[in-house]
Amino acid sequence: MTKPYRIEIDAAADYPLYHRKRCSHCNRPFLGRGGSVWFCSTECQQAARAERRREKHQAEIKRRPAPKPVICACGCGHRIRPPQRSTRRYFEDACRQRAYRNRA
Repeated sequence: MTKPYRIEIDAAADYPLYHRKRCSHCNRPFLGRGGSVWFCSTECQQAARAERRREKHQAEIKRRPAPKPVICACGCGHRIRPPQRSTRRYFEDACRQRAYRNRA
């Protein structure tokens, strides 16, 4: 059961300073006193915040440039695309070992 953030509509006669509002998330009517209260419960407020964060994250993903292929650092010529992480330098473990052994 959701805990009401503000007073329910049925109690309107007892609270003359309150007026009808609609929840910004679920569109459910509730009584609010004014100001910055836009949600009928804390659950709706948290759900709306999570939804905004999810939309912002999706927009950031769309704006990211496509990853460029990286050529293996050992000199074998293999392309690593897209890099699984930004610090990846070698195509496979054998390339990493070859580069380490040739270093000395």
